[in-house]
Amino acid sequence: MFSNSLKNILQQISQQPGWEQYRQHCEVIECWQKITNQKIAQNTRPRYISRQVLWVATSSSVWAQELSLQRYSLLKKLNSQLTFTLTDIRFSPTNWEKSSDDTVSHQEDVVINLEKSTISRNNAISSVKTPEDEAKINDPQLALQKWLEKIKARAESQTQSYFSCPQCGTPTPSIELERWNVCRHCIAHKWSLEYRPPT
Repeated sequence: MFSNSLKNILQQISQQPGWEQYRQHCEVIECWQKITNQKIAQNTRPRYISRQVLWVATSSSVWAQELSLQRYSLLKKLNSQLTFTLTDIRFSPTNWEKSSDDTVSHQEDVVINLEKSTISRNNAISSVKTPEDEAKINDPQLALQKWLEKIKARAESQTQSYFSCPQCGTPTPSIELERWNVCRHCIAHKWSLEYRPPT
């Protein structure tokens, strides 16, 4: 009963202006089931559309590679059934864990996002500035102090996730140190010396 009422609400909301992307995504999901066979449909899920490119999650990198070779024929089939045009399809196993077959959970995500946007819109309306707030914003000393605090907070958050390279001492992401024990510049320099010795 909940899913039926949720579906009706989503149908009404999705007809409003500004929901074109959601409508396109629903249309792609529907067409994807029609143009693909059962095996492909089980191992793929259309995730989102960005700049007329459809991003599809795959269950493995093997499926991503296999379907990348078929992407032009799949694109041609999709475009023949869609009311809009896609320019490309990209396959990746990256978002497979995040996707689900359950359309109700997808619809719940849409409703949650709608609620978040409504709350943020209401907060924006409620945060209308008073004349005292305007005076504080126009104070250059206060503006400078707030700006410096933001820069300091950003620098502190960045230094917490970065470590010093043991070779050159530059701030380096931890993943680079785990992989090469030095920063990307030092490893690139080392490789260039190894593979292209001076003549």
